[in-house]
Amino acid sequence: MIEIDREITQDFARAIGLEWLETNGLGGWAGTTVAGAHSRRWHGLLVAAAEPRTVLLSNLDETLHVGGESFELSCNQFPGAIVPRGFEHLTAFRKDLFPVFEIEAGGVRLRKTVAAVDGENSTLVLYEVVEAPGPFILSLRPFLAARDRQALTAANTEISQETPFAGGTLRLRPYADGPEVFLQVPGADFRANPQWWYRFEYEVDRRRGLDFQEDLWTPGVFGRELNAGDRLGIVISTQDPAGRDAFALLERRTASWCAGAPTGAP
Repeated sequence: MIEIDREITQDFARAIGLEWLETNGLGGWAGTTVAGAHSRRWHGLLVAAAEPRTVLLSNLDETLHVGGESFELSCNQFPGAIVPRGFEHLTAFRKDLFPVFEIEAGGVRLRKTVAAVDGENSTLVLYEVVEAPGPFILSLRPFLAARDRQALTAANTEISQETPFAGGTLRLRPYADGPEVFLQVPGADFRANPQWWYRFEYEVDRRRGLDFQEDLWTPGVFGRELNAGDRLGIVISTQDPAGRDAFALLERRTASWCAGAPTGAP
């Protein structure tokens, strides 16, 4: 068990120097820094074990909308700026079986867990509302790279602008010759607004003398209303997650770890 308190999580210089990694047993993974900002080109929320290994979903930016105020929970590094500064709301981080983040903003306390599913290119992102003063909206903006883990993406016109969304699932194929990616956010609505965001920076790559700036594409924003005690389980996968439940998948993964023999989920 690794436990880190707010003295470190809310210090960007220290938190970006600490990294976590979740692997899926196929050669794919999810991983980034405790601060939330990527520091290497191979950081990502879903890095698929394809040929070549592909950084599909780079990140999932989170914002709380509570009582007329908005609190950005994510963190990105751009030229001369850290925007947003979500690490300032991160009160604790721990890593036992999975990385777990404790977040406080606007009177809301969230617990977020990230887990890779054994034997498949799937990442689970699970939110539990520990405390809330009333109903609030959690909005989620996915950022896609859809490129070889050793490369970097530049804004281009070849990426597909199609954003089909049905039954809580967004289905994307960024490039015709690349894999599909599914984002299942149960009970959410989705507002399509495809666009490029420019010049994300990766500090470790910069220090190593590598190219270190990347453009990322976002298809739009999910929104889901939550209350105290609610749970929201997200599945990010290269296969259709229809009929699957993120919390059930996490329980299966936990049981397989405790049994000492991780197995693939059905």
